[in-house]
Amino acid sequence: MKSIFTLVFSLFACTLFGQYSFEYTIASDEDEALYAGIEDNSNNMVLTGRIGSWDNFDWDPYILKVYPNGDTMSKRMVSVDTNGWFQTVEQIDDGNYMFLGQCAINNGSDFDHLWVCKMDTALNIVFQKTYKITTDFYFSIAYSNSFIDSDRNIVLAGGKDIISFTPTIIGTMHL
Repeated sequence: MKSIFTLVFSLFACTLFGQYSFEYTIASDEDEALYAGIEDNSNNMVLTGRIGSWDNFDWDPYILKVYPNGDTMSKRMVSVDTNGWFQTVEQIDDGNYMFLGQCAINNGSDFDHLWVCKMDTALNIVFQKTYKITTDFYFSIAYSNSFIDSDRNIVLAGGKDIISFTPTIIGTMHL
């Protein structure tokens, strides 16, 4: 009798504390990839990646938020002059999300800028900024991971990638 009670209790505990799952299909003619995700303080899943054309190497950030009841919210950040995507997402102390990734300004393919974007929980942009990381003509940057350390700093991990030589005039700027 004890073994039957233990078995029934174990099955009940597994279903009570089991992990929820969801299935979501992105159906479009474009290429999509999701790279990272977090579970936020409200048990929502926030995923980030890119959407665009692999043939043209033209990307926009793509964000997908899945609520515990299965509802979804998605956002594509279309920009005329920026080619890039968000590689990681972190939830910061004020409850908002910080998306981090790389981009190329003026639709180039030399991903030499860090792209930082803070969004509220409804995926509205609070602020965004790019920072030029490398000035080396032959290299681009690539971020693969981020985490929040014990001092509440966001730490990025990644590296520099060698890029093929393709001469391109990006533009001019007067100071």
